[in-house]
Amino acid sequence: MRAFAARFTAAALCLLFAHAAAHAQQLDEDGTWVNGVGEPWRFESHRYTAEQAAAARALWERIGEAADDGWAGDYEIDASVRSHFLRWSPKGFVFFNVNTCTANVDDLNYGEAVTDTPSHFEAGSMRGAVKFVKVKWGERRYLIEDAHVGGFCDYVAGLGAYNSPGASGDAGFLERRGDGERPTALLPTVPPEYREYVRRPIDARVTRVGRSYVEVNPADEWWDELVTPVRVDAGSDRGLRRGMTLHALDSDEYDERVELTRVGTNYAHGIIVRSVRKRPGVKLNEWDDGKDAPRQPINVGWRLTTSVHRQLLRSEARHAAWQAKQGKR
Repeated sequence: MRAFAARFTAAALCLLFAHAAAHAQQLDEDGTWVNGVGEPWRFESHRYTAEQAAAARALWERIGEAADDGWAGDYEIDASVRSHFLRWSPKGFVFFNVNTCTANVDDLNYGEAVTDTPSHFEAGSMRGAVKFVKVKWGERRYLIEDAHVGGFCDYVAGLGAYNSPGASGDAGFLERRGDGERPTALLPTVPPEYREYVRRPIDARVTRVGRSYVEVNPADEWWDELVTPVRVDAGSDRGLRRGMTLHALDSDEYDERVELTRVGTNYAHGIIVRSVRKRPGVKLNEWDDGKDAPRQPINVGWRLTTSVHRQLLRSEARHAAWQAKQGKR
């Protein structure tokens, strides 16, 4: 029986690699592969073998893009110069790490068998077992690696590593392709065993606006910084810490923020920084008239938040207002 099982396994592997080799012939003379989700990719990396690349391509094509509106299908992280793609169904999964500058697959992973449950899918792979948790944020679907569900919840709330000095704010989570324009929600929906990671965002209001002053920026030829001190009505009792930022929802500036400089129990002090010309009236280039459009004053009562959802709603409202204005012209 053992000998038969060994022969059967060997035969199955031979069929798999034969099928993979057949698909590998679809590479063009430059060694690129038409994948269906982006520009053609090359496969040049020491992190995988040519046989593994061929097997991954073959499995990718066998899975195909899921036609249903469920969880199986294509997911992506678009990080500008690097993108990550995941395709999965009960047939298996394939993951590609792509350098978009060179159109090269720097790394890959795949697995034949997938255990699919209402809360997650998991599979064996060329790198060991993988587990992705199914998470919804409003009407958007995400597949989050088991160890990173807490990080995703922090991202949505605008807290933790996503609200600290030097934080980039980039999401970095696999989102279902086509879901990027769907509505979000204040909180994500996660399986019951992960609910402890869900955190509510922090909201506050400006209660005092101080006198603005200019800080000279010696590294910039054209611009200095106009600093306005403010006080807000939330503090350490709500989870605020020095160095955190709060987005100003009532500002007409793009992504204007309060940077917290001192935090008390139920209040905090911070600053709002705007750029100001070093030499008003002097043109920066031939398209500049040397003047700035009037700016909205910073006011008491401004709403502040860490919430990514509230920021997106504000951006959508601003875009709708801009479109309406263009339509009247």
